[in-house]
Amino acid sequence: IENWGPLSPEYVLSEAPQVILLSGSEWLNRPASVPLGFGADKALANERIGAYLGRPGWSDLPAVENGEVYGIYHGGSRTLSDFAYFRFLGKALHSAAFADVDPQAELAKFYADWLPIAPEGTFMMQAE
Repeated sequence: IENWGPLSPEYVLSEAPQVILLSGSEWLNRPASVPLGFGADKALANERIGAYLGRPGWSDLPAVENGEVYGIYHGGSRTLSDFAYFRFLGKALHSAAFADVDPQAELAKFYADWLPIAPEGTFMMQAE
């Protein structure tokens, strides 16, 4: 089993990623985290993602230069609606192959068809 955890800033810079995926949630005990999920405000999530984009060296990363920075709901991969999140990842990583896919619409349809609530909030986004 490989180690996992936070990536060092030097590692991120040295890898020069083409795409950056940031995980966010409704974590109440982490007030500076990227708020994604139920009730999450997209403008606030974008502001918090902006804190990452302002890190030293990040402005030169290909992902930042090309606008390929995304936020995705941390809890989305553990639900019956995880297919929408995986399709969002597919679209972020291979936009041409997933050009006709609308993961947010698929998530909304899943909730409308199968659940008694609407997915109100921000669950997946591209940083602006």
